[in-house]
Amino acid sequence: MVIKKITVIVILFLALVSCTKEGTEYRLSSIDIPEISGFAFRNEFGDYSGSVGQPNARTKYTDKSGNEYNFLLFPNPCISYFSCYFHGTIPFDSAKIWVVEGVYSGDADYLSGLGIIMNSNNLVAGGAPVFQTETDQERVSIDVSTLEDGYYRVYTKINDIVLWNDIIIDKEFTIN
Repeated sequence: MVIKKITVIVILFLALVSCTKEGTEYRLSSIDIPEISGFAFRNEFGDYSGSVGQPNARTKYTDKSGNEYNFLLFPNPCISYFSCYFHGTIPFDSAKIWVVEGVYSGDADYLSGLGIIMNSNNLVAGGAPVFQTETDQERVSIDVSTLEDGYYRVYTKINDIVLWNDIIIDKEFTIN
């Protein structure tokens, strides 16, 4: 009986000691699938060209000291890459970036009318990152050629501030 108790205690101790934060570093406290209610369309230079739905992105933040943080993704929709641009009133040492699949809650028929054709894979998504990286640059290009067409939320963490933006990956998208 004593051996069983000791074995259980050792197993619990090893389980607690062996768990690390590394595997969950690129997640928020909520692991829900992000619901995307709209998009801001941008060309390959980052110029805004309109939006669909009500974008629920957090691309700007001003802290209590008045320091500003800005996060921009372009082009949107993208085919095989997108760029992240970080700008603020104070410098940063690094920006963590992670991408998760999302579920679009807006009018998919309207997107189809714009030439954005999405398959049924976009209706099911996971909350785990499908891509993650870290950079010390103000602008970085992210290769998404291996990701499926669909709706994604891109998060960044700069100086303990988390911002996010939504993006469409559509490998057959063409500008009419």
